[in-house]
Amino acid sequence: MQVIFTGGADADAFASLATWQSWVQNQDLERALPRTALAFAPITNRQHLLFPEESALVESSSDARKAAFSSGRFCAHEAMRVLGHTRSPVPRVERRPVWPPAMTGSITHSKTCAGAIVNADAIQVGIDMEQLNRLSPNLWQRVFRDEECDTLASLGDTPLVDAAFSAKEAVFKAVNPSVGEYIPFHDVSIEFEGDARFTAVYHGHDRRNRCMLTGRGVWRIFGHHVFTLFYIK
Repeated sequence: MQVIFTGGADADAFASLATWQSWVQNQDLERALPRTALAFAPITNRQHLLFPEESALVESSSDARKAAFSSGRFCAHEAMRVLGHTRSPVPRVERRPVWPPAMTGSITHSKTCAGAIVNADAIQVGIDMEQLNRLSPNLWQRVFRDEECDTLASLGDTPLVDAAFSAKEAVFKAVNPSVGEYIPFHDVSIEFEGDARFTAVYHGHDRRNRCMLTGRGVWRIFGHHVFTLFYIK
């Protein structure tokens, strides 16, 4: 897996490229996701760089939404380029990105950073990026199962709360393109392993979502963000 900074991304906001490359090696992502590119860029309005069918999706949106959406699509286009593919539009169906044939991917953004991952082997993949300390304890019950709340509360002040929330988002993004149905937060729990890895446990009744049980996830902290990646082979 290749990681690139583009569109003015710098180490102050995203951590150094060398630390990302080291993380990829330590998590064995070069072997797990060989034909994959992950691109990051700062949030700014790049609507002029979008394909017409992409730009039309946010024509009536706020300036902030246009900036976030266009920066995410810009990252997707750059990831395609790095993989040797022609930049192609990534339209949307029911809030889900629609990728070109033979490609899969995922897009994420915070208030300041955008990222996109593209895979050329049709591996189901999802990424998420959240600002640290975004989820206050009074919201935990909406996102986590009771046993997760108990575990996280016992850990005290830790980025694992943000990582667990972000991990669920990454899992949903990896599963949704093939299933096409919303997954409630309480239907999934996250189990953390050593070396900043995690797996997902499915508690719901839709057997199609059980594909997540074969998936693997990784996470890291950079700057004021937590980043998660989940893939299903």
